[in-house]
Formats: sequence, C-alpha cells, structure tokens
Amino acid sequence: MKLVIPSIRYKDSFIEAVKEYQKEDLNQIRYKNLNADELENNFAAYITKILSQSVGENLPKGIVPETTFWLIDKGDFIGRASIRHELTKDLLKEGGHIGYDIRPSKRNMGYGKKKMH
Repeated sequence: MKLVIPSIRYKDSFIEAVKEYQKEDLNQIRYKNLNADELENNFAAYITKILSQSVGENLPKGIVPETTFWLIDKGDFIGRASIRHELTKDLLKEGGHIGYDIRPSKRNMGYGKKKMH
C-alpha cells in the first residue's frame, strides 16, 4: 500500500470508487457531483484539475489550496488524503489541515489492524 500523486493509471479503479461513493447516503461532496461518463471520456483533465488545485488554481468558491494523494493497494484506488495549505474560519472549527476518505468497499478490511496472538 502506498500514497501516490493522482494519476491516469488508476482511472478504472477510481471511477469504480466514485460509483461506490455515489451509492452511499453520506454527503461526499467531493464525489457526489462527478459524472462517471465524463471521467471515462476525459480523465486526464480531471487529474490536471486535481493537481492544479495544489497551487491554488481551479478551486471552487470557498475551497482552499490542497495537495491530494491517492492511497493505492495492488494497483487499485483505495482512498484519498489531502493536505490543506491554509484554513478558513470554518475549517478551523471543523475539518482542519487534513482530509481523507476510504472507498466504501475497502472499509473495515483489516488495513492497519494488528493481529492479536
């Protein structure tokens, strides 16, 4: 398992994860408005957008610059970790400098758990 810069090489498993996130009732704004067909047709543009946000470009209103890493296991997208470069008043109260998520099918799979003898 490793953290990597978002890359086109994880396109298929990322799109699968987006579909999983969208089936959840949770308010995953990051994935909720993504369109799987658009991602399929122009994934490189999506990657460029994510990478540009680390330098403050292509940011939705109210969103601060952040560097995003993807958690990859055996070539599959497992989740995301983002480090925010600055905080708003709201992020000072809730959210902080680090954001993360794990795709639904990979939660509670024993990652990081030590075996008890």
